[in-house]
Amino acid sequence: MKKNSAADELSYLVKLSKEGDKEAFSMLYEYIYMDLYRYALSVLKNPYFAEDAVSETVLSAYNSISNLRKNDAFKSWIFVILTNKCKKIASTTMNSYSGLFQDDGYNSMKDACDRMIVRDAFSELDMDSRIVVGLSVFAGFTSAEIAAATGKKPSSVRSIKRRALSSLRENLERSGIIYE
Repeated sequence: MKKNSAADELSYLVKLSKEGDKEAFSMLYEYIYMDLYRYALSVLKNPYFAEDAVSETVLSAYNSISNLRKNDAFKSWIFVILTNKCKKIASTTMNSYSGLFQDDGYNSMKDACDRMIVRDAFSELDMDSRIVVGLSVFAGFTSAEIAAATGKKPSSVRSIKRRALSSLRENLERSGIIYE
């Protein structure tokens, strides 16, 4: 068995960050940034709001990392912060603009259209469903981890996820993105 696993290295960086090591926190940020951004984008449906949510999350995490009790809970802890930031942004600053027409770097018009249809179907989900699916799909959380992060029962999380994925599938089948 490897002595220095990725989890051990992450835990060590958290330990150093809690002791005030700015370089260690910077390395944590590099490790987690894309997961945070993908999740925020999936929930907020707008790249600018997602960037704001991630920035606010990282600042909050930096200022309060010394309060983190268990070093190996860093990822769950920072996603709870991000979820709260996303909820705040969604309730106070988001308008109907969803950023669907932003240039996502696609070379093919069909890929861009498919992406817009998928994003549109995802945006039709309610906030709880977007959070549960986002934490599951984009952050790789289990039902138990999502339950801990959202304050819901694991069985409720599984039900929300099942209904949300079923709804997404139906919408995408109607749009012709996936076929039965």
